[in-house]
Amino acid sequence: MKKSGNYIYATASFAVALTIGFLVQKSDAENRLFAKGLSHGSTTTVVDPASVQLTSAKPTDKNATPVVPEIGADEMPTFAAPWATDQIGGDALEPTPKTDDTTFNAYGVPCETNVTAMPGPAAMVTLGIDASCLPNAYFTVLHEGLRVSGMTSPLGIAVLTLPVFSEDAKFEVLFEGGERLTTGTEIQDFDAYDRVALQWQGAAELQIHALEFGASYGQKGHVWQAAPRNSEFALGAQGGFLTTLALRDDEQAWQAEVYSFPSGSINQEGTVRLSIEAEIKPSNCGREVFAQTLQSDAETGAEVVDLAVAMPDCGAIGEVLVLNNLLRDIRIASN
Repeated sequence: MKKSGNYIYATASFAVALTIGFLVQKSDAENRLFAKGLSHGSTTTVVDPASVQLTSAKPTDKNATPVVPEIGADEMPTFAAPWATDQIGGDALEPTPKTDDTTFNAYGVPCETNVTAMPGPAAMVTLGIDASCLPNAYFTVLHEGLRVSGMTSPLGIAVLTLPVFSEDAKFEVLFEGGERLTTGTEIQDFDAYDRVALQWQGAAELQIHALEFGASYGQKGHVWQAAPRNSEFALGAQGGFLTTLALRDDEQAWQAEVYSFPSGSINQEGTVRLSIEAEIKPSNCGREVFAQTLQSDAETGAEVVDLAVAMPDCGAIGEVLVLNNLLRDIRIASN
């Protein structure tokens, strides 16, 4: 490890993940291991009372007294009173048991879970999670090895926008209570983008830095957390952009940064140099930090690599650890 100014340059040990492509770790044991090392309506007719005429009154005599026909005692009909328990049983006033198994949340909304995927510009997808009976619930989204943690609202709703790593994009949402949702969509412009992601759990404080076409730190082509740009740059063929996915802030939450470059529309030859950096803070100094990188590959899909980084001791707080050669640079040929 060598020190230069306020930067520390180091190498990190890494291994190619056993799964390349759609990575789903289903067992708790695996997760713990990585955490350590990583109605029909009715019609009503309103009638004017003045139009109602008794059938026993003469139409032309407004003061006529209605005549009620006489009925013999033997002709008088009999009716069973609804409260006559000796005729309909002693439990007649008990409510009818409910047979519908539907459950409702505190707002009277039926308990349902659903997730939808809506493709958007720049090879992005917006996921809509509706889990009416899972308010304030922790969940993790999995996609081609990418992992992002989040939490539903008090109404059980969550919306998040993600960069995708495959044309036939599949997503899985896992709730801490065991509920599992899946969805998918086709991404028409997937091939127009090169993409790299860096993900970790807890307070690793890692960053992706991209230097486009010979740019230096702080210049226009330097894309990182403090200068992320947005998808408009890519749509206008001006350069790449960075997406930060940090929806929860706790030790078990998965967080990620994703750099996207519109290699299919840039009419310029050159290279985008990529590196990983970490500011040394009390939350990460003197310990080993575990992370993963994902990088899109035209032939094999998303390539997943595990990283183990030994952070400098706490005497180096405030300095920056620079990890080179862990990400493949993006080389652009003129279109």
